Amino acid sequence: MTDVQYKHPLLRQGFVSEGIFSRAEKLSRLRGHSIELTLNQMGALSDDKLVSYWRESTGLQVADASVSEEALQHGSILNLEFFRHNFMFPIDASESAFTVGMVDPTNAEAIRALEFAVSSKVEVRILPAGVWRKLWLTHIDAESQDTVSTVDSEQNELSAQDRNAPIARKLTGWIENAAEVGASDIHFEAKAYGLEVMYRVDGRLQAISYEPKEAAPSILSRLKVVSGLDLGIKSKPQDGRTSLVLQGRKLDVRVSVIPSIHGESAVLRLLDKPTGLLDFASLGFSETDEGEILSILQHRDGLFLVAGPTGSGKTTTLYACIEALREQGLKILSVEDPVEYQFDHVTQVQVSEKAGLDFAGTLRAFLRHDPEVILVGEIRDAETAAVAVQAAYTGHFVMASIHAIDSGAIPTRLENMGVERFKIDACLRGSVSQRLVGKLCTDCRQSRSVQSSEASLFIHHGLEAPEMLFEASGCPACEQLGVSGRTLVCEINRVGSDDNPSLVSQALRRASLGEINFSSAASLASK
Repeated sequence: MTDVQYKHPLLRQGFVSEGIFSRAEKLSRLRGHSIELTLNQMGALSDDKLVSYWRESTGLQVADASVSEEALQHGSILNLEFFRHNFMFPIDASESAFTVGMVDPTNAEAIRALEFAVSSKVEVRILPAGVWRKLWLTHIDAESQDTVSTVDSEQNELSAQDRNAPIARKLTGWIENAAEVGASDIHFEAKAYGLEVMYRVDGRLQAISYEPKEAAPSILSRLKVVSGLDLGIKSKPQDGRTSLVLQGRKLDVRVSVIPSIHGESAVLRLLDKPTGLLDFASLGFSETDEGEILSILQHRDGLFLVAGPTGSGKTTTLYACIEALREQGLKILSVEDPVEYQFDHVTQVQVSEKAGLDFAGTLRAFLRHDPEVILVGEIRDAETAAVAVQAAYTGHFVMASIHAIDSGAIPTRLENMGVERFKIDACLRGSVSQRLVGKLCTDCRQSRSVQSSEASLFIHHGLEAPEMLFEASGCPACEQLGVSGRTLVCEINRVGSDDNPSLVSQALRRASLGEINFSSAASLASK
């Protein structure tokens, strides 16, 4: 028997590529749905193709769009969540049988459960996903049952007819699946042959769908509609945002659209709102790290900065700092873009360019509100840097994120924004530089002895060399990558500590990273 004969019929018949099928396998395990249903939700298998596949493989009939009152009355006494989760809908009911339409008619477990509940024979019909959604929105409470609902009614209130549109359903499925697998971004990349849709998961881009070129304008238009962008502008970059609720999870989505030679491309940044209290241990900081940060937070004036690339968790670290100050009776103000997590002990302001509300202007207003602590979402320009440093220099404790390659580069970054050196030297209290790095897959990693060159590297940094190290070769669980998930690595610098008394002076004279004696070197290496 050949390898092709071992493959799933969808692969043998050329419905989808192996790469997309492999991605759907992982998603189906996470969601508990079949491969076929998952591919449809990803947008990789259209309703028509899925219905055709089901008719050929099962021999079942396709359900009519009409629904009998008897079925609805019978269905109303059953668990609606059961119908929604299994993508079922009651079609007809008689003394001899209960007829149900199913997007996945091979879901035997759901069929057996329904037979037990209605105490009669269940007849199954194939129900296209679009028809199922239309029936659900028509006959059930659309606002409470729809999987994705918008929060910002001015920009994002969608009619039921709009949400039934194939493009809208595809986009909904992509965002929902991306959130479930922990993707940080969704990329819509315009290519010569069409539109490639990719997720960034654990820092890596993974293709999940390929859309025909003629579908690309509709997809980009839909993105612009939900994010409040101008449909008429196609030759200039645009930035927008929207807020969604995915099965009870609040999600902010930042949208960036740019023109390219093959059409418009877009990136959606998914900002998942944290649930529960944030603490340093849950974010991956060691006890030593936490102690260093808490020592910095004891200051009541000065500047504390968190550095790192985009998507490295800087804002989440700042939020943990805010949580650590909860019980200290401090007046805390924050200006953010956007507000990702709401605190009941912080007065939070969200930047709005349309309303003329920017970081620098809001910071100036903060100084008249008598705060002890000010949180700045990001120092991104010279004006914001100047006001933030001025606030820290005049009796406020200012926390902010900044883009810098490491803690030693922070003073230089501020200097490049026009901040005088003596002000940096006077107000900087400490900093954190962090990254999220891949973790070795626990299923395929193997231990090996440490080589002498590797042991020398540990010793050179003042650390004890371990006896064993791990390597991962790749396996199906990690998609042959050898890594699965990410963890935090960081360097923490507390200015004026016994271990690191001259960080600022070293940084200001442009000392190299290797010259600076980091107080958390041991903690960093241990991660």
